[in-house]
Amino acid sequence: MDNSSGTYDKYWQSGSHVTREWTNEFFNESAGVLIGKIRVLDYGCGMGYSYQRPLSQSVQEYLAAEVSEVALIDAESKGFETFKIGENGTVNLPDGTCNGAICSEVLEHLWDPLATVKELNRILSPGGVLVITIPNFGYLPWRLLAFLR
Repeated sequence: MDNSSGTYDKYWQSGSHVTREWTNEFFNESAGVLIGKIRVLDYGCGMGYSYQRPLSQSVQEYLAAEVSEVALIDAESKGFETFKIGENGTVNLPDGTCNGAICSEVLEHLWDPLATVKELNRILSPGGVLVITIPNFGYLPWRLLAFLR
């Protein structure tokens, strides 16, 4: 990731983001493969509005990684272990540390998403599970919103 901590700090502080917590059904469909995992990294956890609560309650250990200091402070206030995402998208965790990871709505913001996927692969133990979600820009309402911007 580039040095965008300040940009994302302002974003999270603004309250202008629109999101809601995932329904149980959507959580199970999207991230259900992580339920019961021992150690799960949330890469780009943000303020945890969409899936942090159900994920952290369904795994033994939830780890939060983010570029934004504001988001890291929020995660720490909730009792989560946090990790600052470094300049090159790295996270200060040893190889094979986690048996699960999620990277939701993050890759589309990066200059080098492949480097992030490689970093997540490094962090995952053999047989670990990675869940990635990316917005469907082909969805007509998203196209209209982009056009109007």
